[in-house]
Amino acid sequence: MKSWDNLLEHLFTIYIPLQYWINSLLKLLGDAFEWFPSFKLYPHWKHIFVLVGLVAGSLSVSNLFEGKYFFGIWALVISTLFSLVGATIGGLISLESSGLAGNFAIAFVPVLLFGFTVFIVWLPVGHQLFGKLSFFFRRSTISLFIILFLILIIEIGKRFFLPSQTQTGLLSLAVFIIYMGCERIHYGITEAKKNKTSIRNNPFTLRGVRILSGFIGMLFVLVIQVGGSILGTIPA
Repeated sequence: MKSWDNLLEHLFTIYIPLQYWINSLLKLLGDAFEWFPSFKLYPHWKHIFVLVGLVAGSLSVSNLFEGKYFFGIWALVISTLFSLVGATIGGLISLESSGLAGNFAIAFVPVLLFGFTVFIVWLPVGHQLFGKLSFFFRRSTISLFIILFLILIIEIGKRFFLPSQTQTGLLSLAVFIIYMGCERIHYGITEAKKNKTSIRNNPFTLRGVRILSGFIGMLFVLVIQVGGSILGTIPA
């Protein structure tokens, strides 16, 4: 875990001042207003940002590869912004003192904001606006129940086979992102078979593959990082 944290420190160097500014602003508000809750931005916001960024990146890259350059750039800007907001909100909740409600917020709020990102991205088109809004609420409700189920399973697992220090909210979010990748691939395959088109070129399949590829890439880098740390500690 330390190797992963070190890797994130290098990747998020540009965001370190942002974390300092947010904490300074929260302290300033707390000192100025007695009624303002005491908040602090914890380091795990970076983990949330990376996880949601996998999905946000797949949305942006897919639009670019499909020749939708305006929507690709628009999606990149909006999804990055909302991913950062979701990660910040989740980062305000302490992993040590958060109960089930806190873990649920860490996992669900970033997912909810990303779902809203998809809705915002397609606002310039304008057509079928209410249909897309209905789709957003429907997907959000499904996501809510899936995340609740994941949290329940992980909490039960911590009593039997998972380490007690397992971060329920972060693990639930990670598993949900993997589920989103698999669900996109399944939807793409179903759509391709229905329309008798290529499965490999289906945009939904490609988005799912990119999400899962991002996970594999992160794990590969982590293995190299950990392996290098281990080799560095072995005497020649």
